[in-house]
Amino acid sequence: MPSQSEAPYDGVFILAEVKVISGRRIEERRKFQRMTQKELAALVGMGVRWLREVEAGSPDLPPAEWPRDYDSLDHERDDECRARSTSRK
Repeated sequence: MPSQSEAPYDGVFILAEVKVISGRRIEERRKFQRMTQKELAALVGMGVRWLREVEAGSPDLPPAEWPRDYDSLDHERDDECRARSTSRK
């Protein structure tokens, strides 16, 4: 069992891992839906540079803000994305 002095460090490490994993999932979903970073950034109301940081797992974004990205990639956009992906072929 870690001592109390180790706990904050472990928490920081875990949070960093969560950010990296979340960023990868957001990027994968965006690419799956054939969206550009510019399109997703506009959809969620953030800058492209900030979205790049989110996808890289390096932002200082509070956890309460993380769902904004996932909510923007929900199933309501699937029809629009499907139409765009078939029109590019």
